[in-house]
Order: sequence, then C-alpha cells, then structure tokens
Amino acid sequence: MATTISYLSYGDRNPQQSSVEMQSRRNRSSSRRNQPRGSSVNSSSGSNRSGSSSRSGRRSRRNDASPSRRRSRDPESGELPSTVSFSEDEAEVYTYEKEQEEKKKPNYALFGAICCAVLLLVVGIILIVVFCCGSKVEDAPRPANTWTRNPEGFWATYRKAGMAVDGRHNDPNEPLTLNADMLDWSYKMQIQWHTNFTKFVDPALRQHYPEGMKFVSQHYNANDTDFAALPNVATDSLYAKVLLTWDEPDNCLGDIGTKCFKGRTVNPADATEVISRWMAMVRAARAKGFTEFVSPTLQNGVPSRFTTPDGQRTIQLHSVGDRDASTWLPNFLFYCYQHDVANNSRECRSSINYLGTHMFGSGCRSAHWGSVVPLLDQRIGGLTTLKEWYNYHYGFQIEGIFVTEMAGDDSGACQAMSSQQHWMEQIVPALMNDDDVIAFAWFSYGPPVYGAAANLWDYNTHAVTALGSKYAELTAGPITPSA
Repeated sequence: MATTISYLSYGDRNPQQSSVEMQSRRNRSSSRRNQPRGSSVNSSSGSNRSGSSSRSGRRSRRNDASPSRRRSRDPESGELPSTVSFSEDEAEVYTYEKEQEEKKKPNYALFGAICCAVLLLVVGIILIVVFCCGSKVEDAPRPANTWTRNPEGFWATYRKAGMAVDGRHNDPNEPLTLNADMLDWSYKMQIQWHTNFTKFVDPALRQHYPEGMKFVSQHYNANDTDFAALPNVATDSLYAKVLLTWDEPDNCLGDIGTKCFKGRTVNPADATEVISRWMAMVRAARAKGFTEFVSPTLQNGVPSRFTTPDGQRTIQLHSVGDRDASTWLPNFLFYCYQHDVANNSRECRSSINYLGTHMFGSGCRSAHWGSVVPLLDQRIGGLTTLKEWYNYHYGFQIEGIFVTEMAGDDSGACQAMSSQQHWMEQIVPALMNDDDVIAFAWFSYGPPVYGAAANLWDYNTHAVTALGSKYAELTAGPITPSA
C-alpha cells in the first residue's frame, strides 16, 4: 500500500530508534524489491508464513501501479518535494533520516539563553566592583564594644526618671513654684534628678533637696561662651557630675534662632569652629569637676540613612522616614573624630558619654503602642544604632541616651491632662525597659507657660496631679542596670 506523507517533524516519531534498527529496515525493504513477484520471504527466520504469497503478490501489483519511489531533489534548492508516495517501511526510514537532520540543526534558543546569562553575569560583576569601590554601606550596625555600660559611670547607681522644670517657670521675678514638699515627694517616688535648663540650682531651693537627689546642670546655649560661669561640682555634692550641653543646636527656625549654631547640619566649613567651641566648654567643665557629658541635644530626629562627610561610609539608622530629620549630630560626631585624628588624641571622643534628644509626642488622645513605635524607632532606635556604629568604627565610648525633655506636644490632641497621661502610659514603660536609655526627664509644664497640661503638680496648690501620680507609678522600677 502506498503511503502519502508530508515531511515529518522531530516530535512525530520516537527519536530513540537505533541505527541498527533502521539498517535492518532498509535491508528488509531491499529484499522485498529484489524478490520475484508472488514469492514471500520471512526476513526474521527465512521460513514461509501462511498467506504470505498472496500478500506479496498484491504488494507487487500495487507497487507496479504506483509512481516511482525514486525521489529527485529540486536542482536549484536541493529540497525534496513536500508530498511523495512511500511504502510504510520506506516512510519509517525517511522519518528517521529527517529526525537526524533536525538534530544537526543549531539550537538558536539555547544559544540565546546562554548569551543572555553571560551578559547578566558581566553586568553583575561590574556593579559589584563599582559598589565595593564606592562608599561602604552598612545597613546593620556592628556589635557595640563590650564595655558599653561603664560600671564606674556616674549614672550607674541612679534611677532613670527625672523632671525638667524651672523653679520659677523661667521668670526670675515670679514666686517660687517648685517647693520643698514637691522635691521631697519626688524623691520618695524615686524621681532622683532635676534640671532647670540652667547651670545653677535656684538658691531658694537649694536647702530643700533631699539627700541623694541630684541637680543636673546644663550649658544650654551653644552661643554662650561664658564657660567660667559653670559651677564647681568637684566640691558641691548637690550637683551631678554629668553636664547637659547645648539645647537644640539643630533648630534654626522662628524666634529661637539665638540657639541656632551653624545651621541644621554641621558643614565642613563650620566644623573647626563647632568643635573648637565644644572643646573649650569641655575643658572648662572638666576643670570644675564634671566627668561625663551629654552631647548637644537634638530637637529633630536623625535621618534614616547617614553618609559620613568624607563619603566613605553609609549607615541605615532607622526606617521611619526623614521628616524633620537633621544630620547635625551625626556630622558633629564625625568632626569630633577628625579633631582627635588631627591631634593624635582622644580628647573629643572621650567627652561624648551620652547622646541627648527630646521626645515630644503627638496624637496623645488616641495614642497606642503602634502609634509611639515610629517615635521610639527614630529617636531611641536611631541614636542607639548611631552610638554602636561610632563606637565600633571610630573609637567612641558612648554609653547610652539621655532624653532631656519629654511630654506630649501642645497640639489639640494633647492639651488635656488625660491625653498627656494616655501618651505617658505608652512611652514611659518603653523607656524604662530599654537598657540603652540612661535617663529621661518629664517636661513638667502646664498653662499658661506651656500649651498643654503636662504639669506633674498643681503649681498653685502644690498638690501632685493625676499625671504626677501616674509618672511616679510608671517609673518605680529598678535603677539603671550596671555592666
């Protein structure tokens, strides 16, 4: 029977047939063509099978009637006709030959895939080389030095909680509003330190401080160069030997420009003046008995990502965002390090024992744990990462963080005392449980001095407020852990 077929593709046949099997088929086909008509040959055993003669006769007659099986290629293209007549055995032989031809054709898809892979590999290597030769990016800080908490540090035996309030609400002609009973109650409630944003304790209050309660001085204004006015704490046990320093030098906005010192960042052109003034203050304070220093205290948070002014290192500080962020403190620390390198000393780095920050929250009325996490991540988490990074890479010995002022802000959602208490209940336990927080002070002001009722006492009756009682309750924890 003649079989009319078109060219078969590779997938139409089993590609695993061996050349031995194909040769056997060729031999059988040739044997059949050479036999006399009517004869029958069993190609496997040579024995006759019943009915073979009749089948062979019919096959011969059909083959005589069929067109020639000799296929001639086109003389110009060399291609076979698209449709020819084959016997079944010849079709199998032809299919095998076609499969072998398909196998010999180049696999352009595989070649293209290999070229793409090689190209991507080369591009990747180039990017890695460029990346490594540029600034060193460290998205996670290295471990802090093992001495992080100094057991000999002044604050190693003091509790965290303090209060920030002027005894006369910033008016020297105003009657004394913070009295002996308030100080005594505070100490009994384990509030062990007080600051009033000045260098000296109010003389009218001095005799009322309980034994064991400390007054913490502050050299408040970065533009104040009267360093001789610092108290002599070497001979006065009322004073803590820790000095709070410049307040919000990163803030150059509005009517508080007098506190601004060289912009929201420390630029290279200003670095020498900034560090020189800092070192002049530190030397004078050390001569007066101060042994530990809190860095300039930020109003704004640190940026999420910081690159050193020389472009050599980059650090991911937090992931909150950069709203109101300032590079003032990170740059200040870098230029402090450069000062020491230039002078072959540790004078500046040894003067930064703690990092200072403010924390004023918003949305107090609806505050919950999730709402205060961003503030904690930026102010505490960001500074902790900065501390560990500068300790590891630049040889600082920063021990922790001072929150020198904290309260709900004076926006509408925080004005009521109940709202302030709601925010306090979220933030204070977090600070108490964070070992990197050395100390914090509640900003104890209310109307008309401050636009929100954040006062721990009623300054008219001198009675403790509900907010003051809650503060005492939340801070009645252990002292700052030692090493």
